[in-house]
Amino acid sequence: MFRGRTRAVTMGAAALVTIALAGCGGGKLDVSKGEQEIKKDLQDPKIGLTVTAVTCPGDVPMQKDLTFVCKASIKDGDDVDIKVIQQDDQGNVTIDYKASMYVPDTANIASNLTGATNLTCPAAVKLDNGKGTLLCTATDDLGGAIKVNIPIVDSKLQPDQIASAPA
Repeated sequence: MFRGRTRAVTMGAAALVTIALAGCGGGKLDVSKGEQEIKKDLQDPKIGLTVTAVTCPGDVPMQKDLTFVCKASIKDGDDVDIKVIQQDDQGNVTIDYKASMYVPDTANIASNLTGATNLTCPAAVKLDNGKGTLLCTATDDLGGAIKVNIPIVDSKLQPDQIASAPA
C-alpha cells in the first residue's frame, strides 16, 4: 500500500482565454476559428495535450452572455466539454477550461506518492462543474499493479482522499 502526499496540481496554462470570433456577416460566430483556437491552446507546451479534434455547434448567433459548449477529443484522455461564453454581440468570447477539464502533472503527482512507482494517468480528465476523479495505475512496493483514484473538487486534486486497489 502507498500513501499520497501530493500538492494540488492545476492546469499549466490560463483557465480562461478571451478571443474574437466575429463571423463574416449575418451575425454568426466563426466557430471554425474557435475550434482552431481551442486546439492551439490545448496543444500549447504549457498544457501539452494532443488534440485529435475540436467540434463546436454551427450557426451560433453573436449574442452577449450566450454560452455554448465545444467538445475536444484528447489523445490518451477523455473527450472534454469546453464552455464558451460570449462577452458581447461583436464576437468576443471567453473560453473556460477550468470547470470542464483537468490536466494532471503526472511527474509531480508520482514524486509525491510514497510506495508507488510507474504512475500512468490519462492526459486529460473530463470534469463536471470542476468535479471528477483522476484514475491512474501504478506499481506498489511489492511489484503489483494498483489503481489510484484521486478525487478532483473545484478543479483541484484532493490528495488527502486518495484511494487505491489492486488493478
